[in-house]
Amino acid sequence: MSYTILYRSMFVRLKDWKYIPMVEMGDNNVYEKSGPNARRSRSWQQWVIGKNRTFAHRKEEIMKEVEQWIEGVKERYVGTPKDRYGGNAGEYYTLKDIEREFGWFDAISIAGKTTDKTTAQMIRNFFLRGFCQAVDMEEGVTLEVHWSTEYPHYERRLARTEEELLEAWEEGKACGKTVWISYHHCADYLWDTHRHKAAGRKPLIPRMPEEVAFNNVMGYDEYQKVAKVGERILVEARDLTKPGYCRRAHTYTVVSTGHECGIMLRKFGGRKTVYIPRSSRYYGILRCAVLTDEDYRRLAV
Repeated sequence: MSYTILYRSMFVRLKDWKYIPMVEMGDNNVYEKSGPNARRSRSWQQWVIGKNRTFAHRKEEIMKEVEQWIEGVKERYVGTPKDRYGGNAGEYYTLKDIEREFGWFDAISIAGKTTDKTTAQMIRNFFLRGFCQAVDMEEGVTLEVHWSTEYPHYERRLARTEEELLEAWEEGKACGKTVWISYHHCADYLWDTHRHKAAGRKPLIPRMPEEVAFNNVMGYDEYQKVAKVGERILVEARDLTKPGYCRRAHTYTVVSTGHECGIMLRKFGGRKTVYIPRSSRYYGILRCAVLTDEDYRRLAV
């Protein structure tokens, strides 16, 4: 029997606190190559939510869609005879049966599990992990926006910003075609650098942000001259004195100020030290805010 395998979930979080539900998935009987060590084919793609095929949704909208999917399977099979193998005469499937063996009823599995061992709760958890492991467009995300023109031909646009993404999406929709989104060769890098699975580290719980304006703001090139070890800073390419949504993902801690290349920083949630910016041509646009404890608390997780 052919069935779908869900491997990983890593959503893209947008500035309005909506998410593009990106899922790595593939069929159990399709392989990348032949041979005894052949790997099943899989790809990252947008999980379609609702009938309008919009690309971004609130967390509650995505989880509501998942729950409706599970409830729809229950409605189809609750009360039907248990004649899977020609036995169990007089017995009927219950809600607990479908919760326990959800994957078997809907031909889907979580990677590492068979369909009959894939529960409905595993499906819910798979999508919930997508929020905890979500990435922002500013973190090096490049998306591909596709739409078919005339089989086997199709159009493709690359989007590195939310503005480019919306423009490409609207272009495809204007053609009256079905539009879909995938990661462009960046998923594995993002997964390895962003996922919250390090030993002893608790997953981050997303929360709604609040608008923040900072007082101690200067150009990044100016800040390098007065930086102090231990300071927590926010680095953005916009005016940080005006109210706006800011995230902890853009914060750094000053590790050293004596290096010839500039100040040495450690990024939020990471262990490696970095230099920001990597090239001097970015000095002119980057702004830096030295954060108080209260400033940091107000940033979105």
